[in-house]
Amino acid sequence: MRTPRLHAFLERHRRWLLLGQLALLYLIFEQEPAGGAASLLGRMLFIGQAGLFLLWQPLIHGQRQLALREVILTVAAVTAMVLWLNVWLLAMWTMLMASIIGGRVFLAEARWTRLFYLLALGYLVAALLLLVTPQGMPPALHPPAGVGLVTTWALPAALVLMALLPGEDGDHTGREAIDFFFSVFLFLLLAVLVLGSIAFVLLLGQGYVESLILTLLSLAGVLLVLGWAWRPRLGFSGIGTLVTRYVMSFGVPFERSLAQIAEASLQEQGAEGFLRRAQGAIAALPWVRGGEWEAGGASGSFGKAGGVGAEFLGQGLRMVLYSGEPLSPALVWHVKLLVQILGELHLAKLRGEQLQQMSYVQAVHETGARLTHDVKNLLQSLNMLCFAAGQEGEDASPRFQAMLRRQLPVITQRLHLTLEKLRRPGDEPVAWSAVGPWWDEWRRRYAFPGVEFEDADVNREAQAPVGLLASVADNLMHNALGKQPGMAPPRIRVSLQTHPRLRLAVCDDGAPVPPEVLPRLFHGPVPSESGLGIGLLQAARLAESEGLRLRLAANEPGRVCIELVREASGV
Repeated sequence: MRTPRLHAFLERHRRWLLLGQLALLYLIFEQEPAGGAASLLGRMLFIGQAGLFLLWQPLIHGQRQLALREVILTVAAVTAMVLWLNVWLLAMWTMLMASIIGGRVFLAEARWTRLFYLLALGYLVAALLLLVTPQGMPPALHPPAGVGLVTTWALPAALVLMALLPGEDGDHTGREAIDFFFSVFLFLLLAVLVLGSIAFVLLLGQGYVESLILTLLSLAGVLLVLGWAWRPRLGFSGIGTLVTRYVMSFGVPFERSLAQIAEASLQEQGAEGFLRRAQGAIAALPWVRGGEWEAGGASGSFGKAGGVGAEFLGQGLRMVLYSGEPLSPALVWHVKLLVQILGELHLAKLRGEQLQQMSYVQAVHETGARLTHDVKNLLQSLNMLCFAAGQEGEDASPRFQAMLRRQLPVITQRLHLTLEKLRRPGDEPVAWSAVGPWWDEWRRRYAFPGVEFEDADVNREAQAPVGLLASVADNLMHNALGKQPGMAPPRIRVSLQTHPRLRLAVCDDGAPVPPEVLPRLFHGPVPSESGLGIGLLQAARLAESEGLRLRLAANEPGRVCIELVREASGV
């Protein structure tokens, strides 16, 4: 483990560590007259170069403490390479260093840093192709002496140029980023160059330089064709699209899982039942041993809990999956997406259940409000009968008895209708009958001082929803009578007409409706001093169910009119 001071020092001088490695590699390359890389001096230089590589390498963070097993494996690997060091092992090592540096080149943001790594990459590629690979061939196939002379002077000149390049802040910003995919691609590309050159030498009997040029031209042609096929312009989707689809779905039957989740969403209406059914889509994945989930107060499990656990979260859903080995980034991404979809669908079903419950509560509330309104009207009628009974003596007059015969059947009928509403809240019967008898009876009930009735255009035999008319008229009359409590009775005018269309209007001389109440009038609860303010709302909804409309016809000081009117002509 490096000390913090040593680590900071090495981070500031990373470029010199790389330059030291390249210089030692050059000395190893030049050991051909003394026995090549397998000589004693070559092995010693390689040990030094491997040590600098371990200090420079960007794969493992410098402050990480290695376990004893990792230290033993590293020492064993370096020892094995030193013992069996030869030209081809040195070529593999050079390709490895070139691929690591190549994966760093295109991620460097600073200009001089990028140039530094490009020179290092060129240095290693030139050394691999012109120094290391020819040493593994028979002397008769070695490149001309001029090529060796050029590399002898060009490679040290490249090292000097790299040393003279100005340093930048990006040279020692901590752990470096490596493009792993590009590093692997570059390693394979260099391997093809080396092996292709050797193949051309052996098959065609050409010199090494000619074979290297043929390999470069062939490889350039193949890369040109692949580059065009990756993203063509002729309507074909291209290799890039196929590779992307393969990589995105690698190891996960994604479409099948989505189909199972969609099927579970269609077949299960409840949120908990949906999750219990959809868990099969996750359990069917080949690498899943078991799992657990929690959502919306419910929980469940499937399979066997054991191995490596991974937790996934999505829209109130928590799921833990167990597998034999840690999940790869691609699998994690796929499972995250599946869990997100499960969470969204589960949340939608939860909201559906909440809306259904709210609809039920709303239906109960509206039914209760209508029943309260009906009971209030019945109480008013009973209060009138009780008041009339209190005015009579021990012997009831014929007029009082006639009123009882008229009122009691009506009250009984309205009580029956109220009980029907309790039994079937969503199916309220509305009675249609001749409007004349109802109008006569209703006028007698509200024959109070200051109340005027107008019925010049009434066809007594016309059919109308008298239950609806009674409910709305009672509500409007109650509101009008309660505008001036304790003061002089208001003047109220009630008019009914059946031609050319059904129209019931109640006008009074009270205060107008406040402007802030007008937008919600007939559309929602409004402020009320004597109730919940939902009487007009219930009356309006009941009217709409029968094709009528409750509206404010006039709203002026001394003249406020609310009318119930049928939009279509005729009754």
